[in-house]
Amino acid sequence: MDFELFRILLIKILLVLKPSQIESIKFAGLKFISTANDAARVIKKTADYGNLRVRVSVPQFKVYDEIAQFLCEYNLKPESLYSVKWYKDNEEFYRYVPKRKPPATSFKVEGVNVNINASDSKRVLLKSVGLKTSGLFRCEVSAEAPSFASAQSEARMEIIYFSKHPPTISNIEKNGAEFNLNCTSGKTFPMSTLYWYINNKKIDSGSNLIQYPHYKDEQGLITTTLGLKFISKPEYFSMEIKCVSSLWPLPLKVSRNEHLEFWKSKGIQETVLIVTNSSFSLRFLPYFITISVLICLYL
Repeated sequence: MDFELFRILLIKILLVLKPSQIESIKFAGLKFISTANDAARVIKKTADYGNLRVRVSVPQFKVYDEIAQFLCEYNLKPESLYSVKWYKDNEEFYRYVPKRKPPATSFKVEGVNVNINASDSKRVLLKSVGLKTSGLFRCEVSAEAPSFASAQSEARMEIIYFSKHPPTISNIEKNGAEFNLNCTSGKTFPMSTLYWYINNKKIDSGSNLIQYPHYKDEQGLITTTLGLKFISKPEYFSMEIKCVSSLWPLPLKVSRNEHLEFWKSKGIQETVLIVTNSSFSLRFLPYFITISVLICLYL
């Protein structure tokens, strides 16, 4: 085996590894570069091999039932393209070979539904995404002879499911000055976090909070429940008891103002319980909050 063939085979082996595994390796012109464009909520990663440069653009997250677009940009000059392949978690789901008729082919992979008519050598469009679409997506580009050079780049996408309903306050019990009640979130993915507030003061004391196991349905959507018990203070003429269900903050980097507003409008929901001895009033909350009101009069 001559050195040049050995060099090509070794490079092929290295390309099978994740970029994070070979970040410090530089051999025969092979190097990996990673950048994240948080403002656009798109992860962009670049890989080089000699003259072959590959960069993928993958959404950092998509909302359940949205479409998703992946871009694989490359520079082959002066060589010609042999194939472009897309993988999800190491399973190939799309291939583009310009010399074949038709050039584009899709393969069955769980959670991936390719719009073949809207996909080409540099773009792949997925139809409505589901929870099983989350994963690591990789684009591999190969050149024609004589070099047979190839390079790949990858990025991860997560699917988010926002609840269609505000949290529910239930099991309301009042014994003298003592209150006991539960708050249950709507179905979400990932799991939402619940918070209790009394007169806009967050309840952090573990002695006042009752943790319940979360429930996951057959689709993978999660419902959480948090109990609250407390003794009302005699100086309170009225109380606003509020439960907040939040998918914010998430373990995702979101920086621009319009994206913060997007998360607020979708990821934060409230239910307010107004308690008075004779009447009630409703304080209007910011536009992005969904409210349902339960009234419980002092006895």
